[in-house]
Amino acid sequence: MKTLNVENKLFQAPAEKERLFEALEKDSQLLKETLEVILTLVISDPKLTSQVAELIESDFKELYLAIFKDMLMESSSSNKMGCCKD
Repeated sequence: MKTLNVENKLFQAPAEKERLFEALEKDSQLLKETLEVILTLVISDPKLTSQVAELIESDFKELYLAIFKDMLMESSSSNKMGCCKD
């Protein structure tokens, strides 16, 4: 039960939340590690995965399009391999 109390108190003060955001802005490695942890939590729940995917598609269109573009490029490059065509 102690963990729950810690979790509930984590961001009670707006200043603490602001310090976290500032640290994430200043330290790209911390931002990357934090994002990896968050995404790991997201993909552990199919409903949450769907909700976050919808959020990215609707509110973060630039990120969505960048991911989609990378997927298309990977798909087209794998189709160009002569050794693997039928």
